[in-house]
Amino acid sequence: MEGGAAASTPAALPYYVAFSQLLGLTLVAMTGAWLGLYRGGIAWESDLQFNAHPLCMVIGLVFLQGDALLVYRVFRNEAKRTTKVLHGLLHVFALVIALVGLVAVFDYHRKKGYADLYSLHSWCGILVFVLYFVQWLVGFGFFLFPGAPFSLRSRYRPQHIFFGATIFLLSVGTALLGLKEALLFNLGPRTALVERGEKPRTSDSLSPGGWRQAFSQAAPDVGVGNRGHLAAPSCWGSLLAAPPLQLSSGFLSQAHPGSAQAGRQRAQTVEFFK
Repeated sequence: MEGGAAASTPAALPYYVAFSQLLGLTLVAMTGAWLGLYRGGIAWESDLQFNAHPLCMVIGLVFLQGDALLVYRVFRNEAKRTTKVLHGLLHVFALVIALVGLVAVFDYHRKKGYADLYSLHSWCGILVFVLYFVQWLVGFGFFLFPGAPFSLRSRYRPQHIFFGATIFLLSVGTALLGLKEALLFNLGPRTALVERGEKPRTSDSLSPGGWRQAFSQAAPDVGVGNRGHLAAPSCWGSLLAAPPLQLSSGFLSQAHPGSAQAGRQRAQTVEFFK
């Protein structure tokens, strides 16, 4: 096909590409705005280091990886070598940015003494990153590294395309799973304030580690293990029926004195979110 006629470009393709770029940039901007307005921003040498993780993963494994997949559709009439290099470079940038996101979360956990890989999101995330790295290495060996037989490239190309699209979908699903996990970690205190007619504060959002620390403060008689696991989960109703907990100086303190039992009931729900 490299020596054949130039492939025709569908008339609507430029509009589809423009829409995909607009959608991707909007996703990155909304993630940054969410982290800045509701999670306190990003700072590497502070408690805000964790916030670099979702932003890097959205930029790398969602936006840039998606753009890399579009290269062969957008530049179908350009030189094959140029398209390959651009495709590979976009994947390199995505891989490096995603690696920064991984370092951010692992380094944050190490500094705080929190366990790693304790949730479904973290397991899926590691799996996706390893698959993405292997896919890039194999693609580099077959298509960019000189010496690979053309017949071998032709046989592998359909698998490369299939696994590329599959890993991209897994990346999007894992990102959504992580955002859902962040919502669950923040659902308890913020929902309680809303139901009482109070406006939740930005500081009412806690990281997974903040939940463990806060509930340890609110219910000291409930054991917290090295992996952050508490007592067995109670019913969902105890989360909303008990008197709300509010933040004070980075910790949750009980809004009503003498409600230790309610605090213990809420502590029991944390394990349900893992």
